[in-house]
Amino acid sequence: MRITSAIAKGRTFHHRKVPKDHKFSYPISYLWVNLDELNEVRALLGQHKFLRPRLHDKDYLGPENRPLKDKALHKLAQFVPEFTPSQVVMMAQLRWNGIYFSPINFVFYADEESFIYAIAEVTNTPWLEKHYYCIDLREMKDTPKAFHVSPFNPMDMHYHWNIELGDTIHVLIDCQRETSEFSASMTLQRGPLNAKSVRQLVRHHAFQSAFIIGRIYYQAFRLWLKRVPFYNHPRKKSDRR
Repeated sequence: MRITSAIAKGRTFHHRKVPKDHKFSYPISYLWVNLDELNEVRALLGQHKFLRPRLHDKDYLGPENRPLKDKALHKLAQFVPEFTPSQVVMMAQLRWNGIYFSPINFVFYADEESFIYAIAEVTNTPWLEKHYYCIDLREMKDTPKAFHVSPFNPMDMHYHWNIELGDTIHVLIDCQRETSEFSASMTLQRGPLNAKSVRQLVRHHAFQSAFIIGRIYYQAFRLWLKRVPFYNHPRKKSDRR
């Protein structure tokens, strides 16, 4: 299977169903990077000195300043040491002008024919802690929630994953207890990665990290106004208020 790096652009959708209905949607972009093409991708990004789109090793898969592919393979080996991928693709957001934040990135691992595993790198705010979930793309079993992300979601939940990869990328994470309570999804279109598309990315998405942080707090304020229950970080304070 031949994989080439790309820019993936589309929208993210969030829908809270209980205890109050709340939904929103925003535009979003990701870089779809074949990690064997990392030098070529960085050369394209490096042509833009203004707003400086960058793909730093230390931003992904742990703080170690090691080559990204090494980190990606090491992370997979922690979950499925018996699988050796033929190709590794990372779908991640960029650092812009020194500012980086991404609620979720993915690394996809392929054999000779198709993608077999995905690792989701989840980052919370304001703590900037990271947690990793490994998803078998052949069956996508539910995953127990193991990491505090939104203070408006309790910990006793599980995630139902639905990931479809192609020219159109669709990711759905459904947060459930007895029934679905919250879902986050994104639908992206993959397009070519070249000098022209990077210029368009700079023009339209250069402040994405800052916008994401601002939108998180704006939506949190709206949920607070709706009196949605607030759950403290379990490591900070175990009670609910």
